Amino acid sequence: IGVLSSITSATAGIMSIVFGIISSRGVPNGLILVIGCLSFFMVAFLFIIIPDLEQWNLVLLIFVYAFQGIGRSTFEGALKAEFAVVFTEKEGAFGNVIFQNGSVTTIGFFLASHLYCKTESAYCIKYYADGLLHNVLIFEILIVLCAFLAILGYWRAKWIYKREQEPIVGGRRIEDIVL
Repeated sequence: IGVLSSITSATAGIMSIVFGIISSRGVPNGLILVIGCLSFFMVAFLFIIIPDLEQWNLVLLIFVYAFQGIGRSTFEGALKAEFAVVFTEKEGAFGNVIFQNGSVTTIGFFLASHLYCKTESAYCIKYYADGLLHNVLIFEILIVLCAFLAILGYWRAKWIYKREQEPIVGGRRIEDIVL
């Protein structure tokens, strides 16, 4: 587990450098954020499509940890850079990032320990810590759904931000006057 966990950190570090380089060459943070969301999507999606852990091998585990690292690098880099651009009050912006991250982490830990099921199956797994059966499919679907909604939410927020930056003439935005 220790070696596999280091894959996440190594991938995050390497991809932070890669994303920094491509960002400096004009690739927008939005595209990098979408890559991060898709990486988090893949972490859960692999478990949805291959629920039987007996079918897993080292290569699939490496992919899971690498996808987690890519997602982590976008959170630490591109997401925080985007917050710095969009929000004028930097302390509030980064406080918002910390608050959102803490909230989602709390919800995740709560759901992971409280989504029970009755019959052991590929998606109903017995946790050794408490000896109870937990429904991992619902958790995995929530992760996939949140990754998808994060992309849509980012695009919507970016649209709103750009719209707010448009000049206002006579109480109306230029775009509204032209149309």
